[in-house]
Amino acid sequence: EVEPFVVLVIKIMSRHDNSWIIALHGCQCLRNICTRELTASIARPKIEACDGAKVITSCMNQFSRNHQVQSEACAALAAISMSSVPNKKAVLKCGGIEQILKAYDSYLISPYDEFSLNTKLQACITLTVLTTESTCLDALVKGGVVSIMEDISNESDGNLPESLAQAIENFLGAVSRGRNNTFSAELTDSADEESVFQWLMNEFQALAEIDDIGVSRSVRLRSNALRAMKKFPNDANIQEVGCMIFAHVCQFNRVQKPDQLEDEINTITECLQRYQSTNTIAISACSALKNLCIDSKFSKSVSTALSISATKVFNTLQAIHGNSVPLLMECAGVLWALGNIGVQFSFETEKITALLMKFATGYLKGSHHALQKLLIGAIWSILHSQDSDLDQTGDLVDLVVNVMTGIDEEEFFEVAINFLFDISRQGYKSILVLAEHESLIEIVVGNMFKYPESSSIQGTICNVISNIASNSAMDNGIRAEICSLGGVNQMLLYLENFLDDRLFIGRAFASLSAIMSGADVQVLHGNGAISCIMSVMSSHTDDVYVQIKGTAALWYLAAREDDFKHKIVQNGGAKLITNS
Repeated sequence: EVEPFVVLVIKIMSRHDNSWIIALHGCQCLRNICTRELTASIARPKIEACDGAKVITSCMNQFSRNHQVQSEACAALAAISMSSVPNKKAVLKCGGIEQILKAYDSYLISPYDEFSLNTKLQACITLTVLTTESTCLDALVKGGVVSIMEDISNESDGNLPESLAQAIENFLGAVSRGRNNTFSAELTDSADEESVFQWLMNEFQALAEIDDIGVSRSVRLRSNALRAMKKFPNDANIQEVGCMIFAHVCQFNRVQKPDQLEDEINTITECLQRYQSTNTIAISACSALKNLCIDSKFSKSVSTALSISATKVFNTLQAIHGNSVPLLMECAGVLWALGNIGVQFSFETEKITALLMKFATGYLKGSHHALQKLLIGAIWSILHSQDSDLDQTGDLVDLVVNVMTGIDEEEFFEVAINFLFDISRQGYKSILVLAEHESLIEIVVGNMFKYPESSSIQGTICNVISNIASNSAMDNGIRAEICSLGGVNQMLLYLENFLDDRLFIGRAFASLSAIMSGADVQVLHGNGAISCIMSVMSSHTDDVYVQIKGTAALWYLAAREDDFKHKIVQNGGAKLITNS
């Protein structure tokens, strides 16, 4: 019954070509019959014989502003073309690619409303299906479709919906895989080491002159670098430049199929294991691994491969004894990245953190600030991701405090204070580790005076103080210490200095609330807190976030003493809060 049904559907669609309802449901019929295993192999040849692709694209042209028809037509073209070279060629011949691109560009209310987004997704899926046929692939490249999609991907600045960004990446990846066979004659099976190395080096040198590279070129380069490294595993030059290409390319495009990604990780890890005593190659391999996994999410098999990579990095660290600062930095960078994405290590984390702590302590003196930042970041991400005990957390806090004392550099301090903030968010036991440190409060508050121009540093300091001081079981002596060291006065000063920074205002108000909830009442008098808080609230009457945080701060003050209540009312606070 399949063939007569196909003939009937296409005949009805052709006869009633002015009905969008028939166009919509006709496309649905053809799509459904081609996505069912029992009927697809019979339906597709018959659809090709009946000029089904031409009928579908005619519907797209006739109802170009109807997104339901456009979406279903794209889905139908994808379904009839799947595993059917004749139908792919038919889509190309009848101008289907142009119609699909028009469908992608159109929108109903906004480019990413529900209907428009679905049409764009279906269009990308259909274009991806067409890439597996060589004449269609050539048409997509020569017709500029690939360039258009690369531009959309490169210029999106993260504004594309995640599903659409992934669909475009899939299309560009399929284009790259289709073009791989003709991309580099130097990487054919008969190529020798010298020609392959020269080709890789030329490609790497060309990359250095480009600010960003398209997804299509990125996937091609990765595929070819992987192929070269696997073909010549004992050629040190090829291994090094291959890792250099991975390290560079993965800064821009990290999306890759899980099986390909696993192969890349395993190949680079084998390179690291083989050449861990060769400084430059080990550095390139670690840099490649780091950039492969930063901010990424992986399948179980890829995570297993990364766990093996972590072991090899640990072995490299043990072998170099901390003598190479560049390699030590790259190893720390890999471990920091792996910890951040939650990779479980197969070795005892106490050993790796102890080794990193040893290196960090050894480089306390000197100008190795970037190394200190990476080592501390790596230690914390490992402790945090592996659920390690708090004894090591305390040791790390000691290390960070020592480093903060010895290094007067804004960028490093920002990393250190963010680290302390992260610890302060891990629960009561972690807060105790911070609170019980004999000099931490003094150093944190003292650094408020050092960076008066940085609202981000001041805001993070406020976060750390807020998390420590807001704990109900915390000794009020800590709150008093913060006040006596000038912490409250500095917050009030920065509230005036950063009056336009609502994020800092919220953090400062939260910190003031935590301090004022338990600090000695006498300490709170005479610092102008009430007038300052109300002045900031008056400057942001339409900002709900600021009003909530400011009201909370006044609430904590009012709860402490009747005199504070009177001052709030006398200064117009009751009216301000009521209006808010």
